[in-house]
Amino acid sequence: MIVPYKWLKRYIEIGVPIEEYARRMIMAGTGIESITKQNDGMDDTLIEFELNANRTDCMSIIGIARESAAVLGVDWTPPKVFAHESGGNIGDIASVQVDDPALCPRYMARVVKNIKIAPSPVWMQQALKSAGVRPINNVVDVTNYVMLEMGQPLHAFDLDKVRGGKIIVRRAEEGEKLATLDGKERELDDETLLICDAQGGIAIAGVMGGGNSEVSESTKAVLIESAKFDRANNRRTARALGIATEASIRFSKGLDIAGVALALDRAAQLMQEIGAGEVVSGVIDICSAEVRNRYIQVSVESVNRLLGSNLSSKEMVSLLKRLHISTQERGGMLLCDIPTFREDIEGEADIAEEVARLYGYENIPMTLMRGDIACGMLTREQALRDKLKQTLAAMGFYECSTYSFTGEKPMDMLLIPAGHELRNMVRIKNPLGEEQQYMRTTAATGMMQVVAANINKKNKNGMFFEISNLYFPNGEDLPAEKLAACLAAYGDTGFYQMKGALEEVCRAAGTPPPRYEAGGSSWHHPGRCAIIYLDGKQAGSFGEVHPDCMKAFGIEGRAYIGEIDLGLVISLSSEEKRYTPLPRYPSLERDLALVVDRSVPVGRIQQTMEEVCGELLESVKLFDVYEGSQVEKGKKSVAFSLYFRAKDRTLTDEEANALLDKLLEELKKQHGAVLRI
Repeated sequence: MIVPYKWLKRYIEIGVPIEEYARRMIMAGTGIESITKQNDGMDDTLIEFELNANRTDCMSIIGIARESAAVLGVDWTPPKVFAHESGGNIGDIASVQVDDPALCPRYMARVVKNIKIAPSPVWMQQALKSAGVRPINNVVDVTNYVMLEMGQPLHAFDLDKVRGGKIIVRRAEEGEKLATLDGKERELDDETLLICDAQGGIAIAGVMGGGNSEVSESTKAVLIESAKFDRANNRRTARALGIATEASIRFSKGLDIAGVALALDRAAQLMQEIGAGEVVSGVIDICSAEVRNRYIQVSVESVNRLLGSNLSSKEMVSLLKRLHISTQERGGMLLCDIPTFREDIEGEADIAEEVARLYGYENIPMTLMRGDIACGMLTREQALRDKLKQTLAAMGFYECSTYSFTGEKPMDMLLIPAGHELRNMVRIKNPLGEEQQYMRTTAATGMMQVVAANINKKNKNGMFFEISNLYFPNGEDLPAEKLAACLAAYGDTGFYQMKGALEEVCRAAGTPPPRYEAGGSSWHHPGRCAIIYLDGKQAGSFGEVHPDCMKAFGIEGRAYIGEIDLGLVISLSSEEKRYTPLPRYPSLERDLALVVDRSVPVGRIQQTMEEVCGELLESVKLFDVYEGSQVEKGKKSVAFSLYFRAKDRTLTDEEANALLDKLLEELKKQHGAVLRI
């Protein structure tokens, strides 16, 4: 914000040398970037203020004057504003309709008739030139002068060019076009707020006027617009169109809703005073928002604690009063009346900052840091996640992190059919691109890309894992998040290494032993995959990647993917450790070869053995699976080593043989298994 020193001194007597003034403003947090003497005959000094983005109240001459008065502790004199009306009724000449009050909470208008277009007075031209604005004519110069003086952008329409005499504030239609004052035709979208007349657009709200309503030598009456537009929408529009005007900069930072009326009256007053025209009686004011101060309540103790100071409530009230924040003290609490022009003040910390910068940061005594020291610790889930990461890293897996976004094409590459539950994804409103428009329901897409990238870079072997969230629709609420671990490997790693890694994850978490059944996901080879069960619940799947899926990702050879529900793993995990003494009695070993149908899962057979033999069965291991000429077609031979042991005695051969007979009978009954001879 560049402020001519002479213009500033119209409203405040600085009273100290300009160097001291600059120092005190900087100490109060209102930065000054430079002080420059004008060498173009203007005989003035320019002060360039470096304002924080939220201090829109200082983006005007009177805003800087008000701030300077608070910092220096002196009075200031704002301009006396009064619009002298000359009769008539504005309602007979013009009307305003606001179709989108969310984007335009307040729109005001006045009409000035009998316009005499001429150069503005010398004093006004000099003021504008000193601020870096080129004078144009008396009407346009008044709007620019008021914007610099009061911070509220204005726009003047040639009333004869406003077709139907009606202003309509609405969103533009997609693809609608408007030729702006810079001579360029702009194509708009339906997010752009447009100022229109009865037949079409005449200005882009808060950004730039249209050439079809420009004030010219033939103008006889003008409609002066003063409004408050939604700052986020205005910023988006200005960026989308590549336009940065003094008006758009101010609108995009947020303006004082009460200042809309003051600036409009100031413009009408100046037009009459310089003889540019006569002000028609009445004002149009379409306001959907409340124009009132806000109240914030803070405690004196909290402010002192934040600042490390020991100020009394009386001192705080006095400091805040200098900032036009009327404050009352009640029982150690400050009730602060926040003026409308201070939109940046939102809570206790903001009040404390205002007190500190006027009191003087240099006056706050230095103190040692103090406060309660809390011992930080991880939650059970966080600690378990770290443990599982360490476990996988110890097995040679490298941790990676992939995007939480995906698209339709990656899901097609994973061979996931239409209508599958994994296709029911949460759509992102503002995606980075077509392939990142959904929240992922599986991490396999990202892991396959990791595998493909490493193979393409000639890495012969690779083992990777990612522990992250998957996202599923949850009605109108935020997506339901599901924690999962995804493992990927290729090269020297095979099916059983992947199975062992997942078992080690379960062992490290302390879950019940996993069970397996044939089956898998769409991206798995149908004959080389398995589904994981924990405590009877499906926890995930693993296996070799389907050849068609490998081809879709441009990968040759074999790769393996496993995914497990860590939410289920954590819910079943246990930190309990049980001591098992060394066995005192010997064990008995029996080998058992069975012939069963080829379709019978080995895991089911092993589960039956454990159920029938109970605690006497110490362990069971599969050591052979055979299909060939030695067994009947459609059958297979499976061989197990069984280890029996009793904790309180030595098992006899007779007991072991009886247990085996019982087991064979149950295996034949449940699985059709017969002893291979």
